[in-house]
Amino acid sequence: FPRVRLSAEQIRDSALTVSGLLNPRLGGPSVFPAQPAGLYEERGQNTPGNSNFAWKNSTGADRYRRSMYTYWKRMMLHPVMAAFDAPTRQVCVAKRTITNTPQQALVTLNEPMFAEAAAALAQRLAKEWPKDDAAKLSAVFRICFARAPDAIERDSCLAFLKQERTHKPGGEWTAMASVLMNLDEWLTRE
Repeated sequence: FPRVRLSAEQIRDSALTVSGLLNPRLGGPSVFPAQPAGLYEERGQNTPGNSNFAWKNSTGADRYRRSMYTYWKRMMLHPVMAAFDAPTRQVCVAKRTITNTPQQALVTLNEPMFAEAAAALAQRLAKEWPKDDAAKLSAVFRICFARAPDAIERDSCLAFLKQERTHKPGGEWTAMASVLMNLDEWLTRE
């Protein structure tokens, strides 16, 4: 099977799954994951004569529903979906365009939902493997990649953790989770 980057929905759902945030509830109305305030207004979606629709970010567990429940506005995709090449609903597409851009890396490193997922994964690791960095590292690799880290990866990651502790004590595992969820191996299907 050819190597291909996962779809926008799969990338978002994977982040929610590994972090433990995914709400598995089936069915129900559309949800409105967080997006920048005023985005519709900036795009002219709420100008007089257009529409009185206003995006209201979902709260609670609805924020973490699967991407298939995200509300779609035909002329305006959710920014995360747009960054990862989800098609607009203006026309039917038989095959999605797949790009690889620096913007996508910025989304997985900085977008609020991905930052929340990285923090939640770090909390999950702290709760289940409280002290040992090597055990946490093996666990996070199993969670994210379904494999153990090799010797080079282990040494690099442990050095990264040590460096992060000197700069941001207490946030090193959130940074590690963010880095792992931005790796090509995590974003692609082999």
